[in-house]
Amino acid sequence: MFGNEPKDSEILEFVSEKMMELMNLTKVGTDAKRSKNTRVNPKRLARQASKEIAQRGLSSHAQEAIKLDLESRKLQRKVHNRQQIIEEYERKYQLRVQKAKKKHRGK
Repeated sequence: MFGNEPKDSEILEFVSEKMMELMNLTKVGTDAKRSKNTRVNPKRLARQASKEIAQRGLSSHAQEAIKLDLESRKLQRKVHNRQQIIEEYERKYQLRVQKAKKKHRGK
């Protein structure tokens, strides 16, 4: 932008004239967050830690595998039960239809 070695006058001219125009053209802001170096209450820290542990849960790989297996079997059982309910409903519907046809057969 300035070349190899800019002179003081070039830098002053850029800062006073062109830099403000460039800054006004840009609409992207930066998020300058201040780091929080304040000391946290030990009780609050303990509560936060216990809350995070409760959300994640303490378990071994075996317990995790058992839990996943139980969830998959639960899902399969739900699908199977739903299918049986639909089949039962269809069977009852067919019986009603046959019964109605049987009643009107003699007419």
